[in-house]
Amino acid sequence: MASLSQTRLVTSVKRRGPLPWLALVLFQVSACAHVPPTPEAKEVDELKLQGTKALDDSEVKAKIVTSESSWWPSWVPGLGRVGWFDSTAWQADLRRITRYYEAHGFYQARVLEEAVTPKTDGHVSILVKVSEGEPSRIASVSIEGLEAVEPKVRDPIVASIDLKKGDIFLEDSWAQAKTELTSRLYESGYAEVVVHG
Repeated sequence: MASLSQTRLVTSVKRRGPLPWLALVLFQVSACAHVPPTPEAKEVDELKLQGTKALDDSEVKAKIVTSESSWWPSWVPGLGRVGWFDSTAWQADLRRITRYYEAHGFYQARVLEEAVTPKTDGHVSILVKVSEGEPSRIASVSIEGLEAVEPKVRDPIVASIDLKKGDIFLEDSWAQAKTELTSRLYESGYAEVVVHG
């Protein structure tokens, strides 16, 4: 009878043993997550973008450092997150916003207005007004320097380049086209090929 009682006791300890440690770890994680990086740091309650039409505002927000706090409490692991406002990072973020637009062909994009509004208890609300402008479109595509390449090799390579007149100029597509051209020529035996654009 004594051995059965001891077995139950051991089982009970094994089941409940990790819970205090888990609670302690969660407490430590949540305590660290809510500590401001600097004494003057403010928590971001809201980050709002106005004027975004061609690009989704969540895409733009994902490309900047400043972010708003999640509505989950900071002590919830994986979901609770505190966004801190740092004026130096924010100035760089304003440039990141226009740069992200430029990479997507909107070279006229500008930040028209930005406002960081202090709230109570060290919180801020941020508003950014953006003018996207018109996208830059491809007027023409010409590939030069392939005159010495046989037409049966050259024509499929040129046809594989996915840049068409009228398309919005995307920097990723432009870089990919140059890489594709280099790769296809290299595979066709032109080991010293150099592509400029």
